[in-house]
Amino acid sequence: MLSYRIYITSSVMCILMVCLAFFSCIGVDKSYFDGEGFFVFFVGGVLGTLAGALLSSLASMFGPVNAQLVPIILFGQTAAGVYTNLVAKAVGFAPDCECWRVHVYWGVGAATLALIIGVFAWFHRIGRLENTFVYQEQLLDRVLSRAARAAMAPMSPIMNTMSPMLRSASLKNMNGQAPPMASLSRTRNGQHDSSSTSNGGSSSNLKFPCIVWSMAICQTVAICMNMSLTPLSNQIGQGNYTLTQQLVLTKLLADFVGRTMFFVAVPTPTPATEGWAINSTRGHAALAWFVELCRLPLWISIYTRATTQDAANSWSSFLENETILLYAVWLPLISCGALSSSWCSVIATVAAPPEMKSNVGLLMTCSIYMGFVSGLVISLCTVLL
Repeated sequence: MLSYRIYITSSVMCILMVCLAFFSCIGVDKSYFDGEGFFVFFVGGVLGTLAGALLSSLASMFGPVNAQLVPIILFGQTAAGVYTNLVAKAVGFAPDCECWRVHVYWGVGAATLALIIGVFAWFHRIGRLENTFVYQEQLLDRVLSRAARAAMAPMSPIMNTMSPMLRSASLKNMNGQAPPMASLSRTRNGQHDSSSTSNGGSSSNLKFPCIVWSMAICQTVAICMNMSLTPLSNQIGQGNYTLTQQLVLTKLLADFVGRTMFFVAVPTPTPATEGWAINSTRGHAALAWFVELCRLPLWISIYTRATTQDAANSWSSFLENETILLYAVWLPLISCGALSSSWCSVIATVAAPPEMKSNVGLLMTCSIYMGFVSGLVISLCTVLL
């Protein structure tokens, strides 16, 4: 199912980019039809939504297999940001550029996406993804088995009074199929052994450990701080469209830098280590929150610039220097946010029990969306108010 979602989502994105390549020209030459700006804005919003759905599908598919795969997926996403920078500079895509540059820019994007779909389909065809599918099925069987044991717990006293044949027949009648041996209630010296049932019940509730929730919140904060500023690029650039584009492209580059820093500098926490040791999940979680605390002054300074009419005379006037703004404040702020986002995903996946790892992937994906939504709400309220 996840693979089909990936195929459908990416194919629709490719079609939309082809439409943009042939039917958009927001430039100095001309516009093809009235309302073209709204058309481009709408299609861009749909593309962003589909990109989020594609990211969710990939994280849910590969995340449970290995805790490092989700950061690798995010790393690939940010590598695409660097690729976008290179294409934009090579083509000359910029405000008020010629129409043919717009066509080439979107055409390269559509062709690249079509190529990636083909590569994914080829790996699927030759069986490279079979181990992933098998692992997903095993996780699903494990969760359903524990849920079944939890559901049978209230009937255990009645079941123990039945003969084995009647007990099997009753369970078959309830479930529509003969239950697996692992899910049957065991008896020990005539007494019900409820240890497996109680364990299954606690696992089936899927109550995430506190550290998992903490990392989900931390990831939401990290992404919110990035997304609340990116839509305000024009305000941060004080109406300078060239600086606005530099802020957006530097943001894509900073995402790549942050993900790269994570792979190079951050080791995977050891789940067996208890306490607040530096290599434990708790120690890593504390450091991830510390990174967010260090980002806060940078965020406040840039947000103040975006909301101040006379930024040159405010306390954030040091950001009038474009080099300081782009490379001493903006790039470290965004890159550290990308780093902590990947870090939080790994910590949460490592800290979760095996049967919860698939659901942890969904939780962390939801936290990404919450970061997007909360950041956009902050930027929207800033513009409107």
